[in-house]
Amino acid sequence: MSVIVTPLNPRDVPAVKQFLIAGLSERWGAYESRYNPDIELFQSYYADSLTLVAKSAGVVVGTGTLHPISARRAEIVRMSTAIDSRRHGVAGQILMLLLDHARARGVQEVVLETTSSWASAIAFYTKHGFAKTHEQDGDTHFIRRLGAA
Repeated sequence: MSVIVTPLNPRDVPAVKQFLIAGLSERWGAYESRYNPDIELFQSYYADSLTLVAKSAGVVVGTGTLHPISARRAEIVRMSTAIDSRRHGVAGQILMLLLDHARARGVQEVVLETTSSWASAIAFYTKHGFAKTHEQDGDTHFIRRLGAA
């Protein structure tokens, strides 16, 4: 599978939003916009963030966003990979590029959360060096401390 990962281009915002909605619909059986205001206002909500988009043959197959919390801390949000692109290294490639970007910006800690029942997501983040910090309201929270760039 040939995949190209690039920063979000404004013309790709509609496709990325649809991709995220499809992923949430797959996981939850439906998508409810009221629970996802960041997706509804994606471009403005994540204007100060880095969103990476993975494409294969021009089609979005993965995405992830590094959202700054402070000068030394950032959060990874909206990581998603298409069903037929899973286990091909797409998510790992996106994650490593987001972490590289964080290091280059002087970020020392990256946090994230995922639904506690999503065993594959928990295994993925653990495999990539994230440590579980706690569980709350059905979500598992992680942290990864970064070294210098």
